[in-house]
Amino acid sequence: MTRRRVYLAVDLIHLRALVASGRFDPAGVPVFAVTSAVRLAEPTQDEQEGEYDAFVLASRAGAACVASTVMGAAGSRNSGLGRVVVVSADLPTPAVRDAIATGVLARYPGNEVAEGSPGRLRHDLTGYEVAVGGFVNLADVVAIHLADPASDPDEELAWYDVSELSDVLTQLGG
Repeated sequence: MTRRRVYLAVDLIHLRALVASGRFDPAGVPVFAVTSAVRLAEPTQDEQEGEYDAFVLASRAGAACVASTVMGAAGSRNSGLGRVVVVSADLPTPAVRDAIATGVLARYPGNEVAEGSPGRLRHDLTGYEVAVGGFVNLADVVAIHLADPASDPDEELAWYDVSELSDVLTQLGG
């Protein structure tokens, strides 16, 4: 079965679920990947460049969620985390759908247009957004990326192998 690399901006609850049950439900999680729309818009783009762009968008989505938590926004996902965490996973291709093609676009802090257009999403994010059907299993996870607590959202995140998940949780106080 073919697999597709996705980048998920997760929180402490998702990481704990990975340890406890070996999987988590990605419902409501910002998820990014190289999509058909991206390939059409950027036909000369190298696959690795597209993957990096998807990763950066997941990191920025995570930073927006963390910022909203720090500011006390209602319904923010990243409560208790205070740091950006991105999970890279290779999921079965049938489980990943281009969000723009299905009309299933996640809403989270940072991807809604603020000025005078409630409910409209930022177009610079939607080309990479995907929807995931089913769970993300520990066996699907290839890496965990963690921001330094004092880092700028655009700085590189530290890379951890999936075997270091317990160490990541310890760093996060979870």
